[in-house]
Amino acid sequence: MKENNCPVCGSSDISRSKKPLSITEAFSGNRTVDVVTYHCNSCGSDGDFFDENQGLIDEAIKHSQSLVVANVIDYFERNQTSLAGMERALGLPQRTLTKWKTGALQPSSSAVSLFKFLRIYPWLLSVAEHKYDYVIGQRIHVTDALKKVVDNMSFGNDTFSSGFMSSDRKSFVYLSVESSSESVPAQGQSNQPKVTVY
Repeated sequence: MKENNCPVCGSSDISRSKKPLSITEAFSGNRTVDVVTYHCNSCGSDGDFFDENQGLIDEAIKHSQSLVVANVIDYFERNQTSLAGMERALGLPQRTLTKWKTGALQPSSSAVSLFKFLRIYPWLLSVAEHKYDYVIGQRIHVTDALKKVVDNMSFGNDTFSSGFMSSDRKSFVYLSVESSSESVPAQGQSNQPKVTVY
């Protein structure tokens, strides 16, 4: 069988075309590559007969994964997070994040996965900074969740605070709502701050 023949039936009556393939990675957007498709006019087989696409696809995925890490690093920098502090917390060698961001070093697949988690749950970086202490980690997690709940609640101009407290025997979460109203309270009502504890 000749090199450019159909691998199924051996026919040389094959046609070649290109079509766009979208490569999607969270936090890096879409990247489109043109992949080659062959069609055998004799037996009707379709596909990448000569393995031309895998290298293009692998390169596009590699590029997208580098963008994931660079974009997540940008997110943390915009939120005033020190790269050196991130490296210490995550146990990375010095200047690794700068090399990943500039493309001088390709992040591993596990690093890409870690950075996706960090982007979705930025509080995980605080857990790492506290050496993955379980109790502190739970406190950070619950406090972040409460903050998100409070951010989505609307109570006019009231002031909120929330947190997580624990001792050796008990743990509880609190949500404090403080009224900022300047109005005079109705008869029999107090103008004291409202506090709800869960």
